[in-house]
Amino acid sequence: MTSFVRDPLPIPADETVRWTGEPPTGLLWRSSDWVLVPFSLMWGGFALFWESMVISAGAPLVMALFGVPFVLLGTYLIAGRFWWDANVRARTRYAVTDRAAYIVVSGFRGFVRRYAGSALDDVGIERKDDGSGTLRFGPNVLASYGMRTTTSLLPQNAFEAIRDVDHAYDAVRTAARG
Repeated sequence: MTSFVRDPLPIPADETVRWTGEPPTGLLWRSSDWVLVPFSLMWGGFALFWESMVISAGAPLVMALFGVPFVLLGTYLIAGRFWWDANVRARTRYAVTDRAAYIVVSGFRGFVRRYAGSALDDVGIERKDDGSGTLRFGPNVLASYGMRTTTSLLPQNAFEAIRDVDHAYDAVRTAARG
């Protein structure tokens, strides 16, 4: 299997690449996880408690089967979402050309997003003290609900947690000017 990192980016030949990057690999903790982790532990813990009580009480099979989706969802919320997020980020690359910004995810449920023209005018930047950060194309939908960050699913409209966010932002601003 060829590594995605070695695959060329699907950039049109008439565009010049000005910047490339990728999100960090491995576990990525977001501020929203301060809420999601306790919730997932309570959900998963209760689902396992329910299932164990139903099985130990010798309840009808339908009761035991009723709890299975809740246990599976709890398992995903506790650990699976972190694995899925890391998997998607490992297959994600970003690029900025002289005309557009690209988000490319390869493999299962892969996609290519291209932001050009007026879409480059609405770019938000979230900086961290170490110079890394996130560039968001368009509004942060969750911010309108009072959440400042995304969930652990990779945002499909952002260059997330990139190393030198200011350099990428400058490249996007240059592409916006055409």
